[in-house]
Amino acid sequence: MNSHIVTPPSARHTINHNGHTLTVTIPSQRNIFIIIILSIWLLFWSIGELVVGGMLIAGVISFIIDPDPIAAVMLLPGLFMIIWFIFWTIGGGFATYTLLWSIAGQEIITINDQTLTLRRALFRFGKPKEYTTDHIRDLRASAETLSPNNVMNPARGLAFWGITGGNIAFDYGAQTYRFGAGIDEAEAKQIVTTILDRYPQYGKQLTTKDYETLSPS
Repeated sequence: MNSHIVTPPSARHTINHNGHTLTVTIPSQRNIFIIIILSIWLLFWSIGELVVGGMLIAGVISFIIDPDPIAAVMLLPGLFMIIWFIFWTIGGGFATYTLLWSIAGQEIITINDQTLTLRRALFRFGKPKEYTTDHIRDLRASAETLSPNNVMNPARGLAFWGITGGNIAFDYGAQTYRFGAGIDEAEAKQIVTTILDRYPQYGKQLTTKDYETLSPS
């Protein structure tokens, strides 16, 4: 009986050794289903944005030209439309960012002896966040799970879209930070192994002295 041998999936990340710096680049997870759904939704969003936005602009111009007190009272139903339009615009902005992130987003992790820098970049633009070696503890592969403690956290929704979170974690002070969104736990282990082979200090554990420093006096 012939058996089909499963080909091991290739890693999505790339690693660049540049002198005393290690750079890990992780592209966003390109989920075709999400890209198609968001593209369709944004098409209808654009129509609604143009129609309602045009109505609001026309109403404001009309009121400026003829400021009738009765017309001012009639603007009350328009307040709901304005509020709806604001939230509709915000929703469209988030959907647009999510779509672009799914297509062209990437996480860039830069590590050296002094710092670990995380940057979530879209078209190479993104604000870096720098963490110092002295405060980093227990860099590890850690599958991100949903718990009762964070189910209401807005960041969880962003993690679902691959914008935040990830399967690589480290402790920094009294908080845990994550990166590696969209990669599998196995690939997360590969990345962590590569980092710790070169910078083992990032894998050091929390000590009693660290705990006393973090605890309130």
